Amino acid sequence: MSTPSRKIIGVVAFVVALITAIALTRFAVTRLAQPENVAPPVATTTRTAPVGFVVQQSIIDFKRRTTYTTLRLERNSDSPTRVWVWTHYFSPDKAGVSWSAAPVTINAPFADADRRIVTVTGECPRAMCDRVPQDKTAYYARVFVTDESPEASQPTFTSRDFDIMTATPVLLQGIDARR
Repeated sequence: MSTPSRKIIGVVAFVVALITAIALTRFAVTRLAQPENVAPPVATTTRTAPVGFVVQQSIIDFKRRTTYTTLRLERNSDSPTRVWVWTHYFSPDKAGVSWSAAPVTINAPFADADRRIVTVTGECPRAMCDRVPQDKTAYYARVFVTDESPEASQPTFTSRDFDIMTATPVLLQGIDARR
């Protein structure tokens, strides 16, 4: 075979390999992005509160040293006069370690409706915000809600769950401003 024929065969083989790789990647990404057997996140509720809730978003703003947790609250039975929300943060890179600020009180959560979207704002836990992540550390949030007392919204150490599949991914803000 002559040299031009070898070049053409080489280019054709490369194009076929490239098209095959793109097709396989798209197929794999589509299948992974839309798992068939995984249920959507389940609404998390406390054991005794007549309040159901779903965490919609959690943000840590390192520049302002503030946390934001957005929840959809739903009244399940009696209307509590107030509820407490306590957000715990953890990173799978730091096994067994979690951070939390004080619980936040929401007064009259169902004064005008059975459902309500609220954003609770808290001070960023000092142990977490003093060390701004310099790498690609991922943070996750676990939220607890109760109508009993601020202390009842704090889980015991044994009930803390570090499973990232059921936790809320945290959006990090204000990192570049502190570097």
